Amino acid sequence: MRIDSRALSSISRWDDRFDTFVRAFLIKLADFLPALVAAVIVLLVFWLLHRILLGILNRSLAGKASLLAGDILRKLLKYVVIGTGLLMAASQLGFNVLSMLAGLGVAGLAVGLAAKDTMANFIAGLIILWDKPFALGDDVEIGDAAGWIRHIELRSTKIEDLDGNDVILPNSEVVAKKIVNFSRTPKARVRVPVGIAYGAAIDRARAALLEAAAGDDRVLASPAPAVVVTDLAESSVNLELVLWTGDPSRRRSLRSEYLERAKQALEAAGIPIPFPQREVRLMEPAGARG
Repeated sequence: MRIDSRALSSISRWDDRFDTFVRAFLIKLADFLPALVAAVIVLLVFWLLHRILLGILNRSLAGKASLLAGDILRKLLKYVVIGTGLLMAASQLGFNVLSMLAGLGVAGLAVGLAAKDTMANFIAGLIILWDKPFALGDDVEIGDAAGWIRHIELRSTKIEDLDGNDVILPNSEVVAKKIVNFSRTPKARVRVPVGIAYGAAIDRARAALLEAAAGDDRVLASPAPAVVVTDLAESSVNLELVLWTGDPSRRRSLRSEYLERAKQALEAAGIPIPFPQREVRLMEPAGARG
């Protein structure tokens, strides 16, 4: 059987091309293998570094941060360390890491400017979760808001106010305001304001108000109840009955109750509680007489 010489020549050329491709591939592979091995080693090093730092972080967080705060910090550690490892490995493989970082920096700056309030609330949320100024269910006052903590999120904190409404505060405002946590204090002061007439004896009013608080086991003996003068107003001498309670959750109900008790005690002692009065005089126009 005769074989066409042109077919043999074509097969020979394909063999030569295949051999050339294989040799070129092997040369490229030989050149690429060291970089690949270096990249794998870099990833292993950063993976080990992540495990070491994670162990240190877990020991540092033990009993010091909430579960949510700890989980967030662990994720941040993972993203930072492993992300850095990936960039270093890409550099070993020949990628232009500086260009990648520049692109990420520009994108990050644009996102940061567009969402600066969100980022501020997020960072403030981490601060709240780390410092733990309050916990779920705590009775607090944050600025002008007062009530009970119902939710603590990364962006906001939700309070149930005295009317049962949900008040949502951005975390950046929470950390910037004065926080009073009554659930973590052993006692709380209750102020009961009342006014008496200028002609009434302050000592008699003081005795009547202190008598109204005597024998109440909800009121602490030390510091003892006191009555102080707070203001000389237009129509009254303003007094304040100051009580201390060992249960801060009762401070609002005690104030309401003792406002009523104060009125009854002063009335029983014959001490008037004045109200604003104005005297109106009608004057005749000039020249109206005569």
